[in-house]
Parts: sequence; structure tokens; C-alpha cells
Amino acid sequence: MTEARPHLTIALPVKDGEARLQQMLEEVEAVVRGLGRPCEIVAVDDGSSDGTRAILDAFAAERPWVTVLAHPENRGKGAALKTAAAASRGEYLLTVDADATYALDTVGDFLAALEAGAGAAIGNRRDPRTRFVLNPRDFAYVGRRHAMGALFGWLSRRLVKVPVRDYQAGYKAYRGDVARELFPEVEAERFAFDVEILALLDLHGHEIAEIPVTYVYRHQPSTVKLFRDGFRMMKRLRAVRAKCKRLRRSGKFADHTRGDYQYLARKEGHPVQKFWHLKKWPMVADKLEFRPTDRVLEVGAGSSEIPFNTSERVALSCATDFSPAPLDFLSTMLEEEERRVCFVGADIQKLPFRDASFDKVIVLEVIEHVPAETIPVYFGELRRVLKPGGVLLVTTPNYRSTWPILEWIVDHFGGAAEMGGKQHIARFHPRMLQRALEDNGFRVQQAGSVYHLSPFLTPLSERWAEKVFDWELHKAGRNGPILYSVAEALPR
Repeated sequence: MTEARPHLTIALPVKDGEARLQQMLEEVEAVVRGLGRPCEIVAVDDGSSDGTRAILDAFAAERPWVTVLAHPENRGKGAALKTAAAASRGEYLLTVDADATYALDTVGDFLAALEAGAGAAIGNRRDPRTRFVLNPRDFAYVGRRHAMGALFGWLSRRLVKVPVRDYQAGYKAYRGDVARELFPEVEAERFAFDVEILALLDLHGHEIAEIPVTYVYRHQPSTVKLFRDGFRMMKRLRAVRAKCKRLRRSGKFADHTRGDYQYLARKEGHPVQKFWHLKKWPMVADKLEFRPTDRVLEVGAGSSEIPFNTSERVALSCATDFSPAPLDFLSTMLEEEERRVCFVGADIQKLPFRDASFDKVIVLEVIEHVPAETIPVYFGELRRVLKPGGVLLVTTPNYRSTWPILEWIVDHFGGAAEMGGKQHIARFHPRMLQRALEDNGFRVQQAGSVYHLSPFLTPLSERWAEKVFDWELHKAGRNGPILYSVAEALPR
């Protein structure tokens, strides 16, 4: 069984489990035999002081597909699961409690969910289809435990906001690659491990399937005490919540190479970042008058919403980007939205369009990414593809404003993709941008700036942020962090 890559790894964390460990090992072995595919068991003795290790060693001695690992002292179930995941080789990873709390007759349901594309499948004791096997005299005790679990789940949903009903069931399965990637990122090593791993799964966009289980109560003593551990649980939940916020600020939303970078910023970024990206379209719609016969191009579109929004108003909406990843993402969105947009991979230095192909060209926060000495080449290409009298809308950071301070804060504390010295190569101020346009065949019709204050009001009041943005757009002058210019292409 150890020759081929295992189909399934069963991770078994154990602490002082000699009372029911042998029964659990036999049940796990029956599952392995029943699957009829290469499997392995990785058992981790988490600092037991009874005969747990002797039972595990005896079981493994006759079965080469069983690995026994040990912690010298107790570190917690989460730590044991991390150790097991690191040693696992299976395509899928199943984690079960060693006290035989859950009947393993539903393993096939867990694996089916993973094979269908879920990143994880978790037991849900609150599913109406879940069965409880217990003696009637134990109703009151199990009911109290069930109520405690429901309270913890409610608190977890409120604080961490992962949309699952049962965080703590000790019966879960993961895609092996996902577990080996995410388990090392979990900081909690005791009862908040389950919450944190589910939060990470959700943050990374993995589907979490919930599976009904069979819960068997055999007088297993609970290791969690309400008053002793309640404060610790709340402390860990708050820590997980803070970690999730930190990751949202500086994780996937800070990777500008992702195809869905701008999309994620609009949909899931923190309030300032969301406002910053969401207001790009209102600015475009305010500064450009679209006609049904217009042909419109956005250069360096990324995963912008501009091509979709303009497609509702014009004859042709086209998006270009140097990277294929955002165009692939946008084409997927196109299938969902059923809007007419064309996507073309292109370098702004050599656009693959005929002369005078477009009535309007939109370039939002792109020109700062190219060397200053090549700016005439880029503006020359933009003028070439515009019809005479066509309109260019261009935006870029204003380095004679608060922008350098904002750039420093972002680069040092997270919040968006790193910018200073790595992405932003050309640096503009109002007069410099106007001169660059005029020297390369454009007549500036309108110029201004935005984001003086409006994005930073969003956490306090969205209503006031909207009002301030409107003022910035029409009356605030050219001192804001982001410059805009509307320019007419002169005849060549």
C-alpha cells in the first residue's frame, strides 16, 4: 500500500485515548479495507500519559501503511493535526477524533464532496439528517453540549463570518494539497484550530461542504469546560477575526499579479480600498459622454468593471491588458454577465488596432507603471488608435499631493499591492501630466483630482464619503492624490 501515492490519509490525533483507541483503530482499518484503494493512517500521540503509545505502536507494527508520530508533551489537537498533515501523502486528508465519537459510515459522502470540487468537507451535527446514538439517560448532558456547541458556532459566525453551521465537529476532510498548504498557516493549536482553518479556507476561496454525520455518545468526557475555557475561546476567536482582517488587507488583495485583483478589491477589500476602486466607474461616467455609436477601449484594464459598464451604452467595448490572467478572468465574468465585450492581450507600447479605431480611450492608473522616457511612445500609441477629435481619459497618482504619504503607508502596513519603487516608475504632478499630453498631440479639455478625503471617510460614513467625492470630482482642483485629465486627440 505504500508504493503508490495514497488515495486517502486518515489523521488520528490522540491524547490519553487507551479506553477506546483499539476500537477506533479497528473502525478506521475497516474503512481502509472497504475503500479498496491505497490509504495510510498517520496517528499522532499528543503527549499521552497512559498506554496510548503502546497501542499505536502495536497496531503499526503489523501494518506498514500506518505511521505513528509523537509529541513529547501535550500541545493540543490542532498541533497534532498540523503534524499529521505535514507527514501525509494522500490525495485527500480525513481527520477524525480517536474516541470513536463519529461513525465512519459516511466517509464516502465526504470524499464525494471533495471529488466534486470542494476544498473541504466538514461534519455538521446540526444538519436535520444527522443521527444521534445515545442512551436516553444521557439526553440532558448531550443536550447541554449541543447547546454549548451551537452558542460557539453562533459566536464564530458573528466574529469570523464563515458561512457554516458547525465549526467544531471533529470529523472533517480536505483535499490533501489544500491541507498541506493551509495547515502550517494556522496559529491556534487547541480548540480554535477548527475555526481558523475554516476561515483560511474561506479566505482562499475554497468551497466548504457540510455533511450530516452519525454522532455516537459513549460517555466520552468533554475536554472543554464552559467557564474555564470560555474566556480563552473568545480571546482566540477575536485573534482569528483580527488575522482574517489582516489577511484581507495584505493577502490576496495585495497581489496585483492576480487576474482578479481589482475585482477582489471592489467586492471584498476593506472599506477604503473598496471605495477607491468602486468610484472609478462613476468618475468615468461623469467625465465621458458615451454615445450608442462609440467604440471604446480601456487600456490596462485588469479585472476592471469599466468594459462591462460601457458595453451597455456603446457599439463596441474593448479591454486590453499586458497580462493574460485578468483577461481570462474577465472572459469568465462575461459568460456569467452575458455582455458584449472584446478582450485583447496587448502592450500599450504597440496596440494591435488600426489607426483611428476608437472614439474614446480610458487609461486608469496605468502610465505610472512605465518608464518616464517611454511616455511619448505610449501617448503616441493612444493618439494613433483614437479618431481625430476622439477623447482620452487618463488618471495617475499625483506626487505633489498626499500621495507619497499614502504610498508609504500602504507599502509599510499593507492594504494594497506594493507600489513605491517597484510598480510606480513614472511620477507625475499636474503640470507635468498636462505637458506630456500637449507635447504628444492632445488638447487638455478638463483636469482635476479626486480622493483628497472621500475614501477615508467610508469607515465612518458612506453617505458623507459620497458627498465629499462629488465635491472632489467637480470643485476640488488638482491637489488630490489621483489626477485625472480629459484630452482631445488632435489630427495627426
